[in-house]
Amino acid sequence: MTKLRRNVLAFAARVKLSKHALWIIVEGSNHDGPFFERCANSLPEVQVMGVVVRLAETIEVNGVVAGGKDHVLAVFRALDEVEKLRQSPTAGSRNIVMGLDRDYDSLAGREVVSPHVIYTNAMDAEAEILINGDVVRAASSAYSLPVRECALALRSGADLAGELASLWFEWISFGIAADLCGVGCEVKHSKHSRINSEGYGPLRKEAADELRLKIGAAVAKTGLAETFEAVIDKAAETLSCGKPERLVRGKWVMHYVWHLVRCDPNLAAPERNVRADTVVKTCLETLDFGEPWMRHYRTRLLAAIAA
Repeated sequence: MTKLRRNVLAFAARVKLSKHALWIIVEGSNHDGPFFERCANSLPEVQVMGVVVRLAETIEVNGVVAGGKDHVLAVFRALDEVEKLRQSPTAGSRNIVMGLDRDYDSLAGREVVSPHVIYTNAMDAEAEILINGDVVRAASSAYSLPVRECALALRSGADLAGELASLWFEWISFGIAADLCGVGCEVKHSKHSRINSEGYGPLRKEAADELRLKIGAAVAKTGLAETFEAVIDKAAETLSCGKPERLVRGKWVMHYVWHLVRCDPNLAAPERNVRADTVVKTCLETLDFGEPWMRHYRTRLLAAIAA
């Protein structure tokens, strides 16, 4: 993914002249690009066309260059306005797609509906990788541990996202609701739960009640109390419908894997001098793009090509 910056119109001109027919613009430089690129390259239709992944931060819109979802959507709107998301030079059609983390957009009802915008099915690319890859083999490689013992510690890679979503439901739902109501709170999504015993233990009900009251009081001042409760209800519905992957961030699953491995008394001490996201990188290599989870991306990528 080149770092050369281009004005959005110059970028569109570059796409039109390119031999590659599919261009995917992503938010971040960690795992988003490799994940979306591999999803696309797993399709025979795309292999024939050729695919290029670009970071949003390499494209300028109205003098602004940035990473993140807001800038990706600014690029999308700018290209859509001048009808450059799909171009048809004599060499064949050229299509531009935005690859985005879902984040809370489903719960907030703010998803952009377009064949040129593809959201992850899970909350983000890291969660998608850890949920659908072979997390046992990935953890074994990342932490230099035997596969068999890792399988026991991680329960053969059982529904870790579902476990975490249920275990942390209050922490997660309070944080999402507060965030969508524009209220700052003690829920830091870069950290583990502060209302569960030692982070991953049973819910401390008194702490949970205290946090809810504190956030509720702040939300009441905004006049969005009903929205706060509605978001929590929608999060509960998401969990009960069997979609925990839409509630947990990849970094949470990543740290949960580390917690289970580190705390298993039957495992030798895991390698500690390892970057936290190493398990995501090793798990990416285990993804099987022929599995049912890929249907979400196959359908949308093919729709983008045909748009």
